[in-house]
Amino acid sequence: MPTYDFTKYTVVGLSNGIGKWCFAPRVTGATSDGKDLVVHYFVPTTGTLACMFNGPLIAFALVPQVKGNVQFVQDPAPF
Repeated sequence: MPTYDFTKYTVVGLSNGIGKWCFAPRVTGATSDGKDLVVHYFVPTTGTLACMFNGPLIAFALVPQVKGNVQFVQDPAPF
């Protein structure tokens, strides 16, 4: 298990339930104004035959620690 300094960082996660693995969300970045945090992510819109199995559609990211609110913003898929 990696060791994280939770006085400096927070782990955020999001879940879209169960579905085809190719469509799992992907965290692309996070920005903070020193109080609140905005986490950007996208969900792929295309897949291949290799991802026909179902699995948990989850994503986690290590981000700067915040004391305020965390907001998730879904961006369009880049492809």
